[in-house]
Amino acid sequence: MTNNLLSSILLPNKLLQEYEMTIKLKATESNTVTGNCFFNREVERKIISGKIEDGVQQLLTGQRRMGKSSIAREIGRQLVEEKGEIWNYIFVDIQACSSGAELVERLATELHRHAEFKTMLNTWFSFAGNHISKIEKLSVSDFTITLRDHLTAANWKNKGRELLQKIESSDKRTYLVLDEFPDVVTKVHTQEGTQGVEALMEWLRVETQAIANNKKISLLISGSIGLEPILQRLELSDKINHLASYRLKPWKREIAKNCFQALANYRNIPVEDDGIDYLLDQLGVYIPFHIQRSWAKLYEYLQEEDKVTATREDLEYVFKHIILKSESDSLISHYEERLNETLGDDYYKFSIYLLDEMCDGEPMDEHKANKLKIDPNIDVHYILKVLTHDGYLTEQDNYWVFEQSLLRQWWQKRKQFRVK
Repeated sequence: MTNNLLSSILLPNKLLQEYEMTIKLKATESNTVTGNCFFNREVERKIISGKIEDGVQQLLTGQRRMGKSSIAREIGRQLVEEKGEIWNYIFVDIQACSSGAELVERLATELHRHAEFKTMLNTWFSFAGNHISKIEKLSVSDFTITLRDHLTAANWKNKGRELLQKIESSDKRTYLVLDEFPDVVTKVHTQEGTQGVEALMEWLRVETQAIANNKKISLLISGSIGLEPILQRLELSDKINHLASYRLKPWKREIAKNCFQALANYRNIPVEDDGIDYLLDQLGVYIPFHIQRSWAKLYEYLQEEDKVTATREDLEYVFKHIILKSESDSLISHYEERLNETLGDDYYKFSIYLLDEMCDGEPMDEHKANKLKIDPNIDVHYILKVLTHDGYLTEQDNYWVFEQSLLRQWWQKRKQFRVK
């Protein structure tokens, strides 16, 4: 019995609590986790999987480090494991793509890795001037290089459509994931402007509506940068109206506590219950990656100190002196970099200033925020919406406040570093 089936077990509360204390979860600090490293999310998996079965085209949203890529991969793994006779699964990481042509190239490359689709690509690949049989002899890298030379701004839309039609021609249905799609939109905007983004999104809209009719392809688009705020700023929000949006939320406290306990169980290390409660109080918002990372830091500390149990004092020390130690922590640098990619330079600078003003607990309304801006062209409402979407702020009665979370404490440290 795997840990991610826990929530579906029909046990009395007392027996369920005893069972939870025995779960063991292998630790990882990887950006994505599947299989034995994947924890919980059964309700979310059921909802998303149901839409996949129904042929619904989906947009998976949520804060950073929430596990969007992990749940997309885990659903694919389980789908093939349980229903591989009728389902294919293709996961395409398109984060590095900066054009529609590169997106089609990445999709074709992933299909080339798949035994069934590799054969189907023969006739499609002939546009690159190669003999039909040659694709069987090409390595993945050679295949990609050849595509790069022949996919252009003039032909990528048609070749992308043909590629999707090849996928549809399979006897099986296909669960197709385009991960980090908003990154592509951001890069296209940088290189081609709003017109380039509109062309990409219109192509996606037309093609997803076409494949929705046959229900042979179930598309899921996800990404760490919020797609909706980007398109709203460019006045292109209508381009994703055809996608069913699902927002992945933080864990509830009980689930987060169970996960931390399961990580400790894997190493057979007793952890004081009030120590875990202390840690969760400090995290505030229970993001799966932060639970995993907190355990990793605690375990490293226990090894260094040659300890076989963890007290509340140990958890307090690790949180205050290790997790919050570095003002230039790579994780908060990641948050800032992604914010810059979403907002652009001028908006980014103002958002940093705004968060610095708010991270000590100062509430903010639109009127007050507008008085802080130097550039009159900055849309404060849009910035507040992006910061809310990405988990920095929460709205309460027309006021925004910085979430009581690990991110806020990191930001306070970062603010001190910037001031120095």
